[in-house]
Amino acid sequence: PPRGLPAQIARAAVEPPRPLGGIGLGLPYTGPQGEPIFGLTPEQRLNQNNASLARHLEPDLPPPVAKQKRKWWVIYAAVAAAAIAIGVIIALLTVPPDDGGPDSSTVGGRALKAFESKNEAEAVKILDDNATKVDKDAFAQLVIGHLAANNNDVTRACKAYVNALALDASVETNQRMIQNLKSWAVSDNPAIVAQGFDVWIRTADPEAKTALMNALVFEKKARRHAVREVVLRHQVAGGNWVASYTLDLEQEPSCPARKAAIAKLRSFDDKRAIPALQRAIVKKGARGTPKGLYNWCVIDDLKAAVAYLQQVRTKP
Repeated sequence: PPRGLPAQIARAAVEPPRPLGGIGLGLPYTGPQGEPIFGLTPEQRLNQNNASLARHLEPDLPPPVAKQKRKWWVIYAAVAAAAIAIGVIIALLTVPPDDGGPDSSTVGGRALKAFESKNEAEAVKILDDNATKVDKDAFAQLVIGHLAANNNDVTRACKAYVNALALDASVETNQRMIQNLKSWAVSDNPAIVAQGFDVWIRTADPEAKTALMNALVFEKKARRHAVREVVLRHQVAGGNWVASYTLDLEQEPSCPARKAAIAKLRSFDDKRAIPALQRAIVKKGARGTPKGLYNWCVIDDLKAAVAYLQQVRTKP
């Protein structure tokens, strides 16, 4: 036997493997690890003996197995599991914290809780007892707005809402505030309409812009005029200014007011104003008006505006 090897392993190197089965049992002869050897060629048996010897010399190695192609779904499942795990980790890292509204330990948080519990007296007391803090507290300003709204003090309510939005943009989703602003935006009082829209357009409510654009071309002149400054102040794009001032041209009772509308229509450099200006040139007025034309006092302005706009290049 080779020197330096344990006797069992040494014998395995020189002795042929003993059969563990036989033809009489209906089983093939097998090697030391149960591998079939009956019917193998001498070279095949030698290869199996060498493999067995290697396993004895390196017992930690697993027995050889036939290589199999991994099923595609096994690979897919492994990749999917990894992706899910990564997704969960990313989600945990990116989910914003749930602040649950204002901190109930702050002045604004306590005042808002009292107000929402329909305890307005308690809300007022909290605000009064902490007068030096409410100016810097967004939710305290929000409660001031709610209290003023309940007392029909639109100006004070809007001022408080603007302060709240400036201090903390998260209050822009407050539904009580938005409902108050919506109610003021449909008021018959032009001043209240302007105040309501001025704050409403600052919130996250997607309906605010649509309502503002509709008001810009509203049939009633007072409502149109009330929102024009709001649109300009907040630089809200998309308004149909030609339609808005065309209504002025048709509705304004005085020559100076119609003259101002014509000047505006001309200033837009928009050819869509030409048909309205041409209609105004031939519009018939009441009996007794000079030449029988409604716009006889601004005829020259109308004709000049039409001539100017006809030569304006259409914007691409």
